[in-house]
Amino acid sequence: MRCQRRVAEMTRPCNDAIPRQQLESVAEVEPDLVVAMSSLEMTNREVDGVWYNFGSPESDEVLLGLFGETVNRLTSTGAKVALVLMPEVVAGTERGVGPEEVARAET
Repeated sequence: MRCQRRVAEMTRPCNDAIPRQQLESVAEVEPDLVVAMSSLEMTNREVDGVWYNFGSPESDEVLLGLFGETVNRLTSTGAKVALVLMPEVVAGTERGVGPEEVARAET
């Protein structure tokens, strides 16, 4: 099955805003520990104009690099970082969770 290559426009501002916010926050607070969690790793993504499909070796490699950059920013003032896994996905009362969503959360 071919994945549709479409970036959610609402996510584009995050590419610059999140790294900047992370650096500003740790500089201001100088925490001992930063707890970080993200769900965006469960999607296909575009990085530097290149499309990566979720779960591919190329995507995994890019994600490791992005996580490394994040950890470097969050530890820039000496903090330790705890990366927290996503909680188990369960079906809700307002919207059912599909098998693909469950599988992505489990990897």
